[in-house]
Amino acid sequence: ARQLAVVIFANLSFQPCNTTSLVCPELLEILVAAASSTNDDTKMNAITSLGNLCRFEGNNSVLANYDEGAVIRVLSHVISSNRSTSNDVRTSAARALLKLTRNSSVSWWDKHGLTLDLLATAVLTDSIISVRVRAAETLKELSRRLSTNTDLLDALVKATRTSDPGSKCCIAEALQIMSTNVGSRKMVAEHPGVLNALVAMAMLDD
Repeated sequence: ARQLAVVIFANLSFQPCNTTSLVCPELLEILVAAASSTNDDTKMNAITSLGNLCRFEGNNSVLANYDEGAVIRVLSHVISSNRSTSNDVRTSAARALLKLTRNSSVSWWDKHGLTLDLLATAVLTDSIISVRVRAAETLKELSRRLSTNTDLLDALVKATRTSDPGSKCCIAEALQIMSTNVGSRKMVAEHPGVLNALVAMAMLDD
């Protein structure tokens, strides 16, 4: 019954007119729990539902702040669980997290340093290119909102070591975005590893 209920939630979440009514603590509790299920079908349907709800900016503050960031945590955990979760499910989780980031204007990521590090690790080591690129794109989107966040800078420095050209470009663009903020330039320049990372990237052929 639980699996069927989650399937129904996923179906309903595809309809734009339902997205506001579906964002409630009771449903989010179910979806977060289902996204942690050992059953890949249940997990996929839960993440699909969350991804659909993330498409609408009005939902994102509620989604991001639910249970002190439970949605962010579960999506990042699924992305990083490459030994126990199918690649399709992890790709869907990366897509949902990117949607949540793109459609939000609030800086709730200040409390999620561990997730930032998990994203950097995904950029570096994930075996699936779609996960690597979406993780890099998420870090890039966050650079627009967290211009003075040292955890984000740590993650970006770590992610610059990626050998994937598309991901490396996203990370370089993220650092560029942060460098355009006058208030954060000193912090960026003085942050451990940033200048060395920039030198390493500058020595690469385009």
